[in-house]
Amino acid sequence: VLDLDDDECLQRLGLGTADVVATVAQLRARGVEFVASKVGDIDSRGALTRSLMGGVMFELVHDERAQA
Repeated sequence: VLDLDDDECLQRLGLGTADVVATVAQLRARGVEFVASKVGDIDSRGALTRSLMGGVMFELVHDERAQA
């Protein structure tokens, strides 16, 4: 449960993935929306979801360790 009246709250949660582009495609197919960056759309280095659950954003970042 998020307490939205508190001054401190969770803003962004980072998650590592071996293939950012493929993960974004799978999540978009399930209705998750992503923020377009200033340099273009999602790339292989990372992606950021639109705000969910009272302002929480999820950031996908490339992590080679996730391939194992």
